[in-house]
Amino acid sequence: MLIAQLSDLHIVDRSSGAEAEREATSALRAALARVTAFSPTPDLVLLTGDLTNNGTPGEYRILAGLLESLELPHLLVAGNHDEREALIAEFGGSSVLPVDSGPIRYTHGLEGLRIVVADTTVPGRHDGAMDEENLAWLDATLAADPSTPTLIAMHHPPFATGIWWMDQAGLIEGMEGFAAVVSAHPQVVRIVSGHVHRAITGRTGGVEASVCPSIGRQVHLDLAVEAPPAFTHEAPALQLHVWNGSEFITHTTQVELPGGLVHPDYGDPQKVLERLRRRAPVYKPPAPGDA
Repeated sequence: MLIAQLSDLHIVDRSSGAEAEREATSALRAALARVTAFSPTPDLVLLTGDLTNNGTPGEYRILAGLLESLELPHLLVAGNHDEREALIAEFGGSSVLPVDSGPIRYTHGLEGLRIVVADTTVPGRHDGAMDEENLAWLDATLAADPSTPTLIAMHHPPFATGIWWMDQAGLIEGMEGFAAVVSAHPQVVRIVSGHVHRAITGRTGGVEASVCPSIGRQVHLDLAVEAPPAFTHEAPALQLHVWNGSEFITHTTQVELPGGLVHPDYGDPQKVLERLRRRAPVYKPPAPGDA
């Protein structure tokens, strides 16, 4: 089973400037084209928050128009730049967002796998939280199906990344409680998130947790304490999570591949295998006096 993850789309409308709108929409179109071109085709696309930059109805209308071209099943997760009411007004009650009020949290079943979408957003703030009510919901939701392998999707990472200024706007409340809930449910096999605009892996509650990079700007990797916040011109990227029945294997790939692909001419398949497995002798220059 293959799950594609896109995060931190930051779609804007013309009020943010024509160039900003063009950049954001072009990035999402390119990412969707990349996803649909994968072989095998992904079974699900997860869009893990900051779907828009300002959470306006106009931005969600643009997002809805862009997603019309995505003929694969997909699910939406709320991020700190999203506004619940406007997001629900545009997508609520549909297959991509099966809620019509309140926190944006729900479950989705796949063959042999369960997706639990948690809402870590706090209205009016960029930092996230898993308060007691949300933790109780997560605990009860996981307890309702203890045997199906489960992936939790959320926006804020459930661990400190070491990039101080992003951590200050991270999951400030409920991180320990979240870890305790996860550790009590061994069917949880992976946690995926976004928010930090970098590919990062960690663990919480004994479970591997990953952060998906952005399809827009990436956050500069600087682990110095109080380093100035900065973004880079690194390539937009997304992640592919391969579920093999017992664990997830995650690949991070650029949205666009500069220069295309290069296929070495190894000949027939048997020669390909021989070439891949055999290490060629290391070249040694002839010693002085050798014929």
